[in-house]
Amino acid sequence: MQAANTTFSQLIGGTKQFVIPVFQRDYAWQQENWQQIWNDITRAASEKSGTGHFVGTIVHVPDQTVASQPSHLVIDGQQRLTTLTVLCAALRDHIKDNGLAGQDGLPTVEQVDAYFISNVHESGDFRYKLLLRRADDATLRAVADGKSLAEMRSGKSARIAGAYDYFAGMLNGPATNLSAVYNGLSRLRVVEISLDRRVDDPQAVFESINSTGVRLTQGDLVRNYLLMGLPESEQTKMYQDYWQNIEDAFRDTGGAIDNTVLNLFLRDYLAMKQNFTQESQIPRIYEEFKRYRNGPAASNELENLLADMMRFAGYYSEWNGHRQAQSKGLTTAMQNLRRQGNTTGVLAMRLYGCYEQGTLSEAGFIRGLRLIESFLVRHAVLGHQIRSYWRIFAGMSIEIQDDDPSGSLSATLVKDRGSYGFWSFPTDAAFEQALQQDELYLKRGICKYLLDHLENDGHKEPSPVNDYTIEHIMPQSLTDDWRQMLGGDAEQIHADWLHRLGNLTLTAYNPEYSNHPFSEKKTRKGGFNQSAVRLNQFVRGQTEWTVAQMQERGKRLAEDALTIWPYPPPA
Repeated sequence: MQAANTTFSQLIGGTKQFVIPVFQRDYAWQQENWQQIWNDITRAASEKSGTGHFVGTIVHVPDQTVASQPSHLVIDGQQRLTTLTVLCAALRDHIKDNGLAGQDGLPTVEQVDAYFISNVHESGDFRYKLLLRRADDATLRAVADGKSLAEMRSGKSARIAGAYDYFAGMLNGPATNLSAVYNGLSRLRVVEISLDRRVDDPQAVFESINSTGVRLTQGDLVRNYLLMGLPESEQTKMYQDYWQNIEDAFRDTGGAIDNTVLNLFLRDYLAMKQNFTQESQIPRIYEEFKRYRNGPAASNELENLLADMMRFAGYYSEWNGHRQAQSKGLTTAMQNLRRQGNTTGVLAMRLYGCYEQGTLSEAGFIRGLRLIESFLVRHAVLGHQIRSYWRIFAGMSIEIQDDDPSGSLSATLVKDRGSYGFWSFPTDAAFEQALQQDELYLKRGICKYLLDHLENDGHKEPSPVNDYTIEHIMPQSLTDDWRQMLGGDAEQIHADWLHRLGNLTLTAYNPEYSNHPFSEKKTRKGGFNQSAVRLNQFVRGQTEWTVAQMQERGKRLAEDALTIWPYPPPA
């Protein structure tokens, strides 16, 4: 290991190239980081001593696979190098666009390019002083090549394009002294650490540096751990063939990796592979993964491990909605299950594996997902606040049998769980009683979900329930008209029945209904008589709305709910 205190211009100058290995994360800096670099440059320019301003450490190791060219793999400092490259490109373009070359001590466009951005006498990939090699690379190349803003933004990296926009705006500010910016840039100092693979362990150095505050995700750490020790060519192959697909499974619509879900996948994958029923804390995922790799998975070839992780990442991404499932039925079943929380991932992956292996049909897979949803919905209706759902489902996944996944799922869902009996599958009787007698409106997390599905389940022409709100047919505030209809016990009836399922429906006319008399709620414009909401069909057939009607409607809806969220069939 060799360390040197040097300037950024000396580090990047000359004919050399810094390569960000594929195991490194995507460009992640944002405006607060760009502002910090800008402030560092301002400070460096104003220091009278001329010694410059320290901005961090750059750790690299020579790439011995490229013998003819001085190429260095960056172990730490890629965010800083990338940001400074973008800033230099923005400065170069500002000088060019405004005809400022040579004025007030400013360099020429060609000088900025040769000092900081390009190996001007080289061709191909080696023409660039910094090569990212991941999703950000196309955008950085557009920046380095002086492409238009539209071409920069057409790449996959919105953050690199955003950095360019930020620095272009700062350079164009009326108070900006361009000469001071250039001088400050030249005075930035870094500690350059060059490693020797023969005696230095890049992974150990990386962990030491990143244990002191650099915020890498657990997924970043796992990726680096798996790929860093490989020769560069093999790193690239393993990344492109496997890990890139794992990350792509969890990218959002803007192209950024959803690290929250990637971390959950790693947690659930480790649990499934090791039959864990104790939920690992997210900050411990990396350490857990290293133990798994050095223990149960030690004999597994890296390529086989990555292929397995990629396969289950695909399953997980469909379960959490980052990808569409293979059929509309599976997409709907997973969407409904997902709305009940993120605790079912281990069990969903386990069943998906059986489905892909052919021991579970698509229809059986959908039924299984709906039974798991039924388990959660029934507990929610009964008001059970179970904090150990993840533990329950992880335990269930262990009991799934490859040769009989449907039967073993039913068996484990209804399993007697001893002193924790409320973890078992709620019975039809308990579910039906809660549906008819509990104040479901006060269980807001499940009430709207119930009504939405009672409205649309099994129908090919679904109502737009997202546009609807919950309506109390007997209103929350009684009027004289309602008291007269309800009779002498009106206040007690109102207290008992207001929030029960039999008195709840969906409408897009909630404000218009208000607490008007029942007859007016039916006949007014948009009222129950004109409503296209299926839940209102029973209502418009009634001439009054009393306990008898609410009781009958609640009974009918409860019967429908028992069909939508059934009890598992005998194993």
